[in-house]
Amino acid sequence: MNGTTRNTAGLVLGLTIVAGILTSSATAFALDAYQDRRGLFTGIGLGGGAAFQGDEQGGAMMIDLQLGGGATRDLTFDLDLDVWFQLMDTHENWMITPGPELNYFITEGLFVRGGLGLALVFVTGDEVKETVPGGGKSSEKTDFTLGGDFSLGLGYEFFAGANLALGGVIEGDYVVLKGDDVGSVNFGMELKYY
Repeated sequence: MNGTTRNTAGLVLGLTIVAGILTSSATAFALDAYQDRRGLFTGIGLGGGAAFQGDEQGGAMMIDLQLGGGATRDLTFDLDLDVWFQLMDTHENWMITPGPELNYFITEGLFVRGGLGLALVFVTGDEVKETVPGGGKSSEKTDFTLGGDFSLGLGYEFFAGANLALGGVIEGDYVVLKGDDVGSVNFGMELKYY
């Protein structure tokens, strides 16, 4: 009986020590993901800048949505969805550009970005009004075009909390379309949750 009591007391003491070690190290396990870009993330951004198409120039505004993951602390991939409004001299472009994007962090916060994707472009305005017999103009119609989007950018991101990061990026986009291609240079602000 005495041997069994000792073994039980030793087992209880051993389990108590192991439980104490695991409990005290739980905060260290939680810190492993502190301000870490690895794993899934979501992001949203707003931006604006200048757009160029043929002989025309105009202004551009953009909303950016991101869903992705970090492969390492320095490399993230995401599916990016940009919604653009471009006010040109004679027409307006509404663009939706979904596609993959890659961010590589050169330093802790400085990164370069590259992306490509599909461009769905809706054109409205004077340029798409048809001439009708008698010298008048028909009512405004919407023109739709498909194209490709290529982007390259440079930005800086910093953590405002354990998982929340804020950043800014200067980015150039080139949209290849049938007819006149569209180029834009913009500045955007981003908010990401890692």
